[in-house]
Amino acid sequence: MEHFPLPRGAIRKEPGGRLGVALCYPNAERLGMANLGFHAVYRLFNDDPATRCERVFLPEDGSAPRSVESGTPLGQFDVVAFSLSFEDDFIHLLELLDRAGLLLRAADRDQRHPLVVAGGIAMQINPEPVAPFLDAVLIGEGEELVPPFLAWLRGQAGRERAGLLRELRGEEHPTPSKVSPLGVKGVGESGCTASLPVLVNAVIDALSPLGVRHIDMPLTRDKVWRAIRDAEAGRPR
Repeated sequence: MEHFPLPRGAIRKEPGGRLGVALCYPNAERLGMANLGFHAVYRLFNDDPATRCERVFLPEDGSAPRSVESGTPLGQFDVVAFSLSFEDDFIHLLELLDRAGLLLRAADRDQRHPLVVAGGIAMQINPEPVAPFLDAVLIGEGEELVPPFLAWLRGQAGRERAGLLRELRGEEHPTPSKVSPLGVKGVGESGCTASLPVLVNAVIDALSPLGVRHIDMPLTRDKVWRAIRDAEAGRPR
């Protein structure tokens, strides 16, 4: 493994049979290094002695992406894990894969390619725009997800890719909840807490032409109608 001068806080491990994880921030290195969540996940992966995690950023000079710690190309890792905080970086995810010479669509990749996964707040809000390009999405807190994910991966060494992905997909367990008289769930009753501010902002944006500027959470049908009536009556919100 070729050695490079390392920035402060970098962790370098020899391969030595370890699971190789490329932790990718799909934007410039200066932005990724300012992201505290990215640093936390980097430490979580490297806390596992059987895992070698190296960081990868989107080169600003248009070159192929390589890891910071050893200059290893993306395609030589076992797992490519994206940390996605912003939807604006979805397009950069594709650019990073493309520059690395990896097939974009998950359905086109096979046993020769790394497993491509993603996590982060943008995945908790809505992973669907990039779902066709990912083998798996890790939704939740890294502290709870990374250790069992790594333990599971080590137990799948040499397994055929299709079977591995079927098991990784897991099972769905729908949780029924009440609906309004209109047959829909109330705004703000989503099970994913990260989405609540997004929903509130969307509602306020939609009602802004009526003069609505603020509605306290949690949103209910009565609160929304009251805000509309108050705005139409000329009372400030």
